[in-house]
Amino acid sequence: MGEPDIVVALFGHGRYDYLRQTIASLESSIDQDRIVAKYIFDDSTDRGYAERLSTEYPTWRVIGGSKRVGFGGNIRRAWGTLPSLAELGARYVFHVEEDFTFNAPIPLGCMTYVLDTNPHVVQVALLRQPVNHEERQAGGLLQLHPDRFTDVDDSNCEWVEHRAFFTTNPSLYRLSLCDAGWPDVEHSEGIFTHQLLAADENARFAFHGTTTDAPMVHHIGDDRADGEGY
Repeated sequence: MGEPDIVVALFGHGRYDYLRQTIASLESSIDQDRIVAKYIFDDSTDRGYAERLSTEYPTWRVIGGSKRVGFGGNIRRAWGTLPSLAELGARYVFHVEEDFTFNAPIPLGCMTYVLDTNPHVVQVALLRQPVNHEERQAGGLLQLHPDRFTDVDDSNCEWVEHRAFFTTNPSLYRLSLCDAGWPDVEHSEGIFTHQLLAADENARFAFHGTTTDAPMVHHIGDDRADGEGY
């Protein structure tokens, strides 16, 4: 069993009914022995709500503010906070929004293995279910544009590599990625994707498993259900 080396960053803006489902599912699906710290980055600007979260979830640290900073601003705030945890041994960030549940134990062993042995892989994400008509018609997110995705199997783990998009769906990435800074702009997922790909022609993103695997996470939110950027 390795030393704790992962910080959990959960992003939300006040949707308690979703958040409580996400935390319950996450807590039962993740290897707690790998966790250095757990943060809720709350953009609700509701002090009472933040205090409620701190009371109900005492093992989580709640960070927010008096002014809404939006989706990009909330990640940017997190990425300015998390690097200090390197002093506690953190090497990775497990990133999750407040409206996902988990269908299986989170495969942290394989996810960290892929990042450790493949420097060109920026993140390892967990596949969600199809959420719009086009994805359902195709049979899934990866089936919508199958030519973009390549199965990789090195006999230790399986993953799917691509250069299509960086996702803020549940994923693991190196703590050092925070040094890149998240763009606090509209369509920040897409902008960040382009920045990474422009900076490194070898950069790839990954999903755990294979292109034919069942989804590992379930998006339960009623807004922002697309997969490529906002």
